[in-house]
Amino acid sequence: MSKRHFKPPQHNLDEASGRSENRPSGPVKVVIESLPSPPSPSEEEKAEKKQDKRFKWGKAILEVLAFLGLVVYVRETRRTNNLTQAAIQDARDNFIKDQQPIIWVTPKNPTFGVNQKLQWNIEFSNYGRSPALNMRTCIHPSLGSSAFSAAQQHPPSLADCRGQVGSVTVVPPSYPGFATAYFDDLLTGPDVNAIEQISGGLVVVGAFEYEDISGHSYASTFCEYRLIGGALAHCPKYNEYKRIK
Repeated sequence: MSKRHFKPPQHNLDEASGRSENRPSGPVKVVIESLPSPPSPSEEEKAEKKQDKRFKWGKAILEVLAFLGLVVYVRETRRTNNLTQAAIQDARDNFIKDQQPIIWVTPKNPTFGVNQKLQWNIEFSNYGRSPALNMRTCIHPSLGSSAFSAAQQHPPSLADCRGQVGSVTVVPPSYPGFATAYFDDLLTGPDVNAIEQISGGLVVVGAFEYEDISGHSYASTFCEYRLIGGALAHCPKYNEYKRIK
């Protein structure tokens, strides 16, 4: 019988050591110590911090005040500008009013008779300080018992002379001029009786329209009638002067 020999298993020391090194270790206790508290600020640092805070507050207050000052300045500038513009406009308007032309009339006594033509000269002049430019005129008389009431129905205007040949002229300040109102037909006896026996039996109305150098337009209207005694009187209405544009 042969003998069998048994060789016990051999262990590699390196593998054993490796297995021992890879074996997880037990729990590790870590102790964390608290950090030391920062040192208290010094009095100098406290003063600097307080001064910096005051500076920031002061800067903020100055910025607010500067903004409010800017708002007030803008409002005052705008208000001053508006007042300046208003003053300039007022000065311009006052200059125009002071220099504007004013045409007014001085009617003379009419001349008339049976089988004669009526002639009624109306003198006028510019009482303003600047020329009356592009002046147009319309003057016409009316006769009879209803002449006065008819003359008070509507104001005189250039339209009353529509269809007639008119003139356009310039009237300098203080320049004397005149226009003549007349009838184309000769007067009859009843016509003369109406003139002499009725107050308002003979009436003359007229309108002047003209402009100034600034382009504004004006109108002067008048209404005159003859009394029984021969004197002239103003009608209750339509003796006016006004700016129309």
